Amino acid sequence: MNKVSFNVQKHIARCSAIYLKPNSDNVTINLPLNLNKYYNHIDMGLYITPLDDGEINIGDLVILDE
Repeated sequence: MNKVSFNVQKHIARCSAIYLKPNSDNVTINLPLNLNKYYNHIDMGLYITPLDDGEINIGDLVILDE
């Protein structure tokens, strides 16, 4: 197993387009609210910086330490 550590820089800022229903001007979708309802958070991504050299591949296990 390759151990690569990362530093979380910040959350990815989202634009107001996340409230639009696709292919319309309907703004009734509240994606952050639904994320919080189903996943208990509203994070849609993070900017991270690697602290170690290494290789990460699709399908690799990622373990988050708090």
